[in-house]
Amino acid sequence: MVVQSAINTNDMNVAKLDSNSKPSYPQGKNVKESHKYYRESFESMLKTATKDLENQVTIEIEKLYVQHTHSLNEHLTSVNDTMRTQNDTCVQIKDLLLKSEASSCQQKFSKSQDLSGKLNITEKENAELKFTLQQLRYESLTEIESLKSVINVLKGSMMDIENSSSVVVESLRNSNTSMISRIQARDQQIEALEADVRKLKTDLNKKDEIIYSFKQHNNHEIRNNKDENWTQVQPKKPDSTETKASQNKPQVLLIGTSNTKGIQPEKFSSSYTLQKKEAMTLADTEKTISQIKDPPNVLVLHSLSNDLKESAPVCVSHMKNLISHIHESMPSTTVVVSLATPRADNKKYQTNVELVNAMLKCEYMEDDTVINLHIFTFMEDDTVILCDNGNLSRLGKPVPKFLARDQYQLSKDGTAVLASNLRWTIDSLLDIKQSRRSSFHKPDNGREQGNSNHRNRPPYRRPRK
Repeated sequence: MVVQSAINTNDMNVAKLDSNSKPSYPQGKNVKESHKYYRESFESMLKTATKDLENQVTIEIEKLYVQHTHSLNEHLTSVNDTMRTQNDTCVQIKDLLLKSEASSCQQKFSKSQDLSGKLNITEKENAELKFTLQQLRYESLTEIESLKSVINVLKGSMMDIENSSSVVVESLRNSNTSMISRIQARDQQIEALEADVRKLKTDLNKKDEIIYSFKQHNNHEIRNNKDENWTQVQPKKPDSTETKASQNKPQVLLIGTSNTKGIQPEKFSSSYTLQKKEAMTLADTEKTISQIKDPPNVLVLHSLSNDLKESAPVCVSHMKNLISHIHESMPSTTVVVSLATPRADNKKYQTNVELVNAMLKCEYMEDDTVINLHIFTFMEDDTVILCDNGNLSRLGKPVPKFLARDQYQLSKDGTAVLASNLRWTIDSLLDIKQSRRSSFHKPDNGREQGNSNHRNRPPYRRPRK
C-alpha cells in the first residue's frame, strides 16, 4: 500500500510537470532538433521523477520496517513475559507435585502397612472360621442323620395315624348318615305331631263352640220357661277356711310392658295371688312402684324392652337404681327381674338386648350358679332373682314365631313362653312343687318353649344372713 501511494504521488508529479513544462520549440531550428531537445528534456525529467519515486518508496519502506519491528519487539517482549510466568508456574507446579507425591507415598506406605496388618488378622480369622466351619459341618451331618432317622419314625407313625384316621372318618361318616336319617325321622315325627296338635286345636275350638251354643240354648229355654218350677243353683259361698287360705297365699305383683298383656293373672297359678300392672318404661315402673301401699312378697319387673334405645350401661344403671329403691322402700320384698326379650326390628336394639342381659347377669349372678335362676344378695337380707328368657332365641337370633309382625312385640306363642318362664321362676323362688307344666306353656316336643334348664332341678336359693 505504501509503494502504491508513492507511485500515485509520482504520477501526479509527472502530470504536473507535463502540464507546467510543456516544451517550447526553439525558433529558428528544425524539427529534428526540437524533437531531440524534447526527448532529452523528458528523459531528464523522467529520471528525476524515478529518483524521487525511489526515494519516497525507500522512505515509506523504512517507516513500515520500523513500525513492524517495533510491534514485533513489543509482541516478543509480551511473549517472553508470558513464557517467564508460565515457567514460574511450571516450577511451582513441579514443586507442588513433588511435595504431594511425597506425602501420598507416605500415606500409601502407612496404609499399606495397616492393610498388611489387617490382612494378617483376617487370615488368622479365616483360619479360625475354616476350623469352626469344619466342626459345624461335622455336627450338622450328625444332626441330619439323626433327623433322618426321626423323620422315618414320624413317617411310619403318620402312616399309622392316617390309616386309623381313615377308619375313624369312615365310622364318623356312617354315624353322621345314621344321625341325619334319625333327625329326618324325628323331623317327620315332629311335623306329624304338629299336625295332630293343630287338628286337636281345631277340634277343641269346635267343641268350645258347641258348648257355647248349648249354654246359649239352655239360657234361652230357661228364659222361656219362667212359669215352670225351676230351681236356680245358688253360687256356693266360700268357706272361712278358703278365705283364710287365699289371704295366706303369697302376693306377687307383676309390673311389665305391653308384652305382658296376654298374661291372665287369674289363670297364672293357684299357689299364689298374682296382680298385674302395666308400665311401658323404667320411669313408668318407678312411678308405679312409688304408688304401692301394700308391699307384695314378690315383685316381678319386666320393664327393659322399651328402654333399649338408650345405651346398655345407662339402662343397667337405671335398673340398679330402681332395685335399690325397691329394697329401701320394701325391704321384705323379693325382686324378680325378667331379662329383656329379643328383638328383630333393629340390629342395634338386639345388640343392646344381649349387652343388657349380659351386664345384669354379671352383676347379679353367683359364680357357682349354673341354672338360669340366679340369686344374688344385693343388700343385706335382700335378694335379686333373674328370669332368663333366652329360650325365645335360638343360636343368638330371635325365633320368628315368638315375635309379632312388628318384630318387636311378642306373639301369642312368645307371650306363652314368657309366662312359662315367669311361673317357673316364681315357683322355684317360693319352693312350690311343679307337678305339671304351666298351662301357659305350649307343648312343642321339648323345643324352643319353656325354660328347659329349670326342669327337674332343685331351686337354688342363697341363704339370707
